[in-house]
Amino acid sequence: VPDVSIAGLVGSTPRREYRLRAAWDFHDDWSLDAFLHHRDRLSGLNIPAYTGLDLHLGWRPRHDVEIELVAQNLLDPQHPETAAMFLGGPVTEIARSYYLRLTYRR
Repeated sequence: VPDVSIAGLVGSTPRREYRLRAAWDFHDDWSLDAFLHHRDRLSGLNIPAYTGLDLHLGWRPRHDVEIELVAQNLLDPQHPETAAMFLGGPVTEIARSYYLRLTYRR
């Protein structure tokens, strides 16, 4: 069971964390969103600081259809993270990823 006291949290939470979001609807049916985030190192878990960038490009050719291209973690091929909801959770490598999504709304 992880130590959830204040002393037990030292080194397992970031000292600084920054997030910046930007959204731009550059045409009636096109949008571009960017999410830049930085997290300080977690010395107690031996996880270095990292900066991430996620991009989302969306197109609505009709009112009920949206096509999206999403790219996540563009600045590094992969980086270690902990499970944010669990203190003492496992450290995993988060890889760069891309996906295309088609949404149809009735």
